[in-house]
Amino acid sequence: MTYQKLSDAVQSYPELSPTLDTGKTQVWFKRENAGALFNVSDPNPNNLNATHILLGAVKGTDPEELFYALQGEIWSPNGEAQGLISNKGLKHTSMSVGDVLVIEGEALRCESFGFRELKGPETEEGRYQVHIVREGKGGVNEHPDGCYFCGSSLHHSQECPERP
Repeated sequence: MTYQKLSDAVQSYPELSPTLDTGKTQVWFKRENAGALFNVSDPNPNNLNATHILLGAVKGTDPEELFYALQGEIWSPNGEAQGLISNKGLKHTSMSVGDVLVIEGEALRCESFGFRELKGPETEEGRYQVHIVREGKGGVNEHPDGCYFCGSSLHHSQECPERP
């Protein structure tokens, strides 16, 4: 069976049901261009789309159990997830350093050993200022997340017609 979504693994491997069945825990895999494996700054948990791709939402809430279940040899031992991974623009099937779980609103980054909670900028203004620093000075946005306010890649946040 070829997976169309992450929770399809449960059909092939029912023992994964308590962890990988459809739920609310978000599984975000790092984009390939988001930094070297061990040299990546913390992603903004309020804007994971900029650095990660949402693989799916699952039932499990224990990070260590999820890490184990999300190893390729466990949830896709015969390459069942290859199409899903490829269609999402990902290159890795196993959860690894830099990937993120969002469990009950708390973003946890996979580390070399265990997980670490991600903290975003504390205020809306702080998030905006961090975004502006990343935006650069070119004619169009120079980062993958686009305008802070509307997401457009055609203008800077400072020039956004939707800016409050």
